[in-house]
Amino acid sequence: MRRLLRETLVLTGGFAGFWVVWLIYFVLIALFFESAEAACSGSSPNLTASTWADIGACYRAATNGDTVTVTPNTYNVSKQTTLNGRKAVTIKICGSSMNITDNTPVAGALFDVTEPSNALSNGAGITFDGCGTGTITMGTVHSQPGGSFLVRSGGGKVTVVKGIIFDQFPDSTGVYFLVNRGVVSGNVFNGTVVTANCTNQPSFVKVKPGVGSYSTPPNYGNADTNGDKAVYIENNSIKNALQMLDVDDDGRVVFRFNTAINSQIIHHGDTSPGARSGEYYKNRFVNDRTHLGPPCNVSINHNAWLSFRAGTGRILDNTVPIIENDFQTNGSPFSFLDAKLRRNGGYWACWIGRGSIGNSQYPSPRLVGWGYSAGNMTVGPRIPPVSPVFQDLEPAYIAGNTGSASTDPVIRDYGCGDASTSCDGTNASLCNSRSSSTTFILADREYYKQVSPAEQVSNSNAFNGTTGTGYGTLANRPTTCTKGTAYYATDQGSWNTSTRKRGASVGSDTTDDGVHLHGVLYICTSTNTWMTSTPFTFPHPLIAGGG
Repeated sequence: MRRLLRETLVLTGGFAGFWVVWLIYFVLIALFFESAEAACSGSSPNLTASTWADIGACYRAATNGDTVTVTPNTYNVSKQTTLNGRKAVTIKICGSSMNITDNTPVAGALFDVTEPSNALSNGAGITFDGCGTGTITMGTVHSQPGGSFLVRSGGGKVTVVKGIIFDQFPDSTGVYFLVNRGVVSGNVFNGTVVTANCTNQPSFVKVKPGVGSYSTPPNYGNADTNGDKAVYIENNSIKNALQMLDVDDDGRVVFRFNTAINSQIIHHGDTSPGARSGEYYKNRFVNDRTHLGPPCNVSINHNAWLSFRAGTGRILDNTVPIIENDFQTNGSPFSFLDAKLRRNGGYWACWIGRGSIGNSQYPSPRLVGWGYSAGNMTVGPRIPPVSPVFQDLEPAYIAGNTGSASTDPVIRDYGCGDASTSCDGTNASLCNSRSSSTTFILADREYYKQVSPAEQVSNSNAFNGTTGTGYGTLANRPTTCTKGTAYYATDQGSWNTSTRKRGASVGSDTTDDGVHLHGVLYICTSTNTWMTSTPFTFPHPLIAGGG
């Protein structure tokens, strides 16, 4: 090294040569320490990262389609691994002895991933595979955005996270998407409670792609031809996650074949632009009344299985029991809310529009049950980049759900008791005199509810095609219909290529309630005219063998 430096000094000469020499010296030193720090063994297509620090070196050495296997061990990880999205690679973090503690920086992530932009012409982008055995335990609680996996947009190649056990997450996120694409499948997520303050705020998945995609029609079911127009969360077992799925900022999701225990789905809105749409079908929701020991001595607090504060969607063919815990009994599974009418926060705080207190302009911006097809309705003051809002009525549909709970959604108002956040907070009666969600979110307009918990037994019982939704065999679908109503035909379709019917088959949770293998939604688009909407292929092709 010294001889090389002397010869370089002679060749370059003078004072300028001195600085050139030192520049070369530092480059060589950096290369030396990098090679000493991180190495990768094996050859394409199978590479091995001997330690956690070697993952980056293996990714740089890999080519499209390669697999990087991390040697099973106990890892306490304090440095973020950044994958720049140039290659489609599978990273395997498998093994019963693969135990990872995520102690990466609070504002960072275990993996910060940019989608590959020049990867394979088809298939996945980067795939993380835990093989059902690799375990990640949350050490450092991450702020937003963060989480163990942070996925950024880079060109449209879908990131896959599968077969990982996320354990002991008190107030952080498993997978955080800043893009409306991805697949999260076959994982186990265990939320826990911070006993110091008895809080339980973890999210299994967050989807916050950023404002910009609201004004495009939805891609429900097989209208998403490639399965890359939403984040697909399927076949996972999730427990004790108060916000197991957090959708915001124009997020689009498909949540199916999951088992959710004491956990809740939230469409954010009012203080943010809000969720765009979600498909929720063939999930099994479980209320086991888990009770926390001292000093909390209460159960996990969740007040709905699905709570919409913005956006729209389809809630089909789920098992939905009554919510019972220390905070409520006989709780409704679904909750719809227009908080902006009485909440002093966000883009459209204390919404009046062109109306007045007690008579706010309808519809409010990004109201539950509204979306976009042509942008015929314009609402909202000019608040770049989210206003004015061009929107159309795009009702939510509830059909084919069974269980002990009533499937009628509860229409809630934002509470006026908090002087710091509610409109006219110092005068609760004045706040309560403002327009109510119950006049903005109406059945057979913003949403169509299931008219009976039982399957259809004839063409008119219980659903006759004039209001709400029904479900059962196609032979029992009404022969006539009113525009907007819907019928879920349980014996139609061939999109489910598995043997699963409801719930997950992952980890220790293999329960299947044996109801409805397939299913197709029929929507009445005009008088006596039915249009079909078939779900996208399950399992997602990138899980079933692609990528």
